[in-house]
Amino acid sequence: MSNAFQLLRSAVFLQASQECRDGFESRIGKQLAEASVEDLRIPMHGYAKETRYDTKCVIRILSHYFSSSLSSLSELEAVSEILEDFVAEVAADENFRKEEFVALLEVLVAALKLIEHRPHDGVYKAVDVYLNAHGFLTQTERDDICRGLDVRRLSVEASKHAVRSERLPVRMVTQVLFVAQLRVREAIGGSREEEEEEEEKEISVAERVTELERECVRMRREIDKCGCKGRGKKRGWKLWKEIYDVFGCKKSNNVNSVQCNCQQVSKKAKRA
Repeated sequence: MSNAFQLLRSAVFLQASQECRDGFESRIGKQLAEASVEDLRIPMHGYAKETRYDTKCVIRILSHYFSSSLSSLSELEAVSEILEDFVAEVAADENFRKEEFVALLEVLVAALKLIEHRPHDGVYKAVDVYLNAHGFLTQTERDDICRGLDVRRLSVEASKHAVRSERLPVRMVTQVLFVAQLRVREAIGGSREEEEEEEEKEISVAERVTELERECVRMRREIDKCGCKGRGKKRGWKLWKEIYDVFGCKKSNNVNSVQCNCQQVSKKAKRA
């Protein structure tokens, strides 16, 4: 693979035709998973060079790779890892223009979208390195650079670093904090739902007990009205005794007073 890159470097140095260079770039793109970060360090030649490496050539190679036959997941991971390291390296170049960096970053983000389980820590690292090397950027330019960063796919370590970063735009830091808060809620969501279900059960039992207490008061009033003497009185107290048994209450020596033992109700509520 290094031989193909060496031929491409020679073609660039000798200012070969674009058709000739396209042939090398296409051949390299089909075997990009076998390359290394060092292979992608294609020097920029010419009098008007602004950056150390020819990133436009790298983007064309990546375009050939993604337009070729569908790659396996392992190949995609290998290419993404190489690209992450390369983007982070060129991001430190002070002469690297924002437009070229954003274009290269978009290719990296597109590659990572094909790998769902891979975090965007490499994207964040490249963005952080670029912002550190280009402290003169305006707030709008910082927003443009961070637009491709998906904070939902940052690891916990990268999120912690992003929250403490003074280089990221305030809007981006706010998004990181919001996502972190959602993660915390999801982490405790399962146990919280169980607690809420238990609370609902306890509330329903308590409400049922309250309804029974009100019903008992109503029945006692009716008993007092119609069952004060003789058979009616005995019948009334028999009915009232059944209610006492439900609530675990005992009749004291005083005929008109009742001692209530609510442990029975509490146990029933807990078992519910």
